[in-house]
Amino acid sequence: TLRLEFPHVALFYGGGQGILVASVEPLRASRPKLHELEASLGSMRPSRPLATLVGDIIAMDDGLDRFVAKVAADAGVPVSDLVSTDDNLYLEYATPKGNVLPWSSREDLVSRLWPERDVSAISQLVTD
Repeated sequence: TLRLEFPHVALFYGGGQGILVASVEPLRASRPKLHELEASLGSMRPSRPLATLVGDIIAMDDGLDRFVAKVAADAGVPVSDLVSTDDNLYLEYATPKGNVLPWSSREDLVSRLWPERDVSAISQLVTD
């Protein structure tokens, strides 16, 4: 998984899509720099403050590891069987099928991930 390559991974959910952000360094954002960036965007300024985007994080780091471990345990397979690699293209082949699932499938997945959400860790991502 992405977590095998990067120690810091956050799964955001917005617009009906999951967005993975990964880094070797801890994920952090400076509130003053975010305000500066917003001000520089002029008419392209987003409809909500950039600092609030961390609220779209469903799970990150250890929470993602716990979720993957639970899914593997529920399926009765080792975590390694769920990993997409050049030798295991499950994700690539399953993605088109996943793109046409009913909206409720996305909401079901989000509700399964939600218990892994670490509000305390997420709140520390934006620094003053």
